[in-house]
Amino acid sequence: MRDKQFIIGVCNNVFSKLGCDPSKFWPFLDLVDFQSLDERKEIYNSVVEICIHILIWESKRQNVVCFSCVEGHQLFDKNSLECKSKLKIALTECSQIIIPILPSNHFTLAFINVVEKQFIYIHPFRENEKIRCIRRQHNLAVDHYIQVDTFNCGVNICQSFQSADLTEVEGPSEYKKTMKQKLMEFTDNLENICLHCGGVCNDGSVRCGDCGRSINNSCRSYHYNNSNEIRCVLCQIRGNI
Repeated sequence: MRDKQFIIGVCNNVFSKLGCDPSKFWPFLDLVDFQSLDERKEIYNSVVEICIHILIWESKRQNVVCFSCVEGHQLFDKNSLECKSKLKIALTECSQIIIPILPSNHFTLAFINVVEKQFIYIHPFRENEKIRCIRRQHNLAVDHYIQVDTFNCGVNICQSFQSADLTEVEGPSEYKKTMKQKLMEFTDNLENICLHCGGVCNDGSVRCGDCGRSINNSCRSYHYNNSNEIRCVLCQIRGNI
């Protein structure tokens, strides 16, 4: 797990409502995660995972499982026995399986419709992707939006998952704004969540004088030299969000 700096969102509720394994997903939204949705930046895999789960919840899809980006890489590129076992179970218990894949610096997406016996693989750079009908053993071409830059693949696979028509999608820049709104809309209540470590604050914690965010004692000591009157670092740089 990577270090946390400024927690501006926590999405544990979304994952728990969908029955996800908490050990496989990073629920914290750090400031740098949010800023990865700025213009001409590559978004982090944790942001992609959270956004896909939000889309699953919004669409009220039932009996759906979503793999993490790491699991997708291990399944398709590393032939992981653990991930293959998870997939085998999902194929018998779920109606839809979503697998974002991040082998290096480029996102792709695999989607399995178990009921219709279809496997769809979306590679944002490539044309003429195929739907593979597992039972009938034939391929059908799928037209979809083609990525024209080098940094919006994560945005494109979120759009591909959401849109019924893969050729008619919102521009990546506009969709990034939509993703930011969704992340803030679905974040947990942060009243007693420490701005810096994401832990639950106790009665001895302090609050920022501007935004009211809580900061626990250890983080107050580390970041603010034990001051009792705090203007948090996030408020100091808020104009850059």
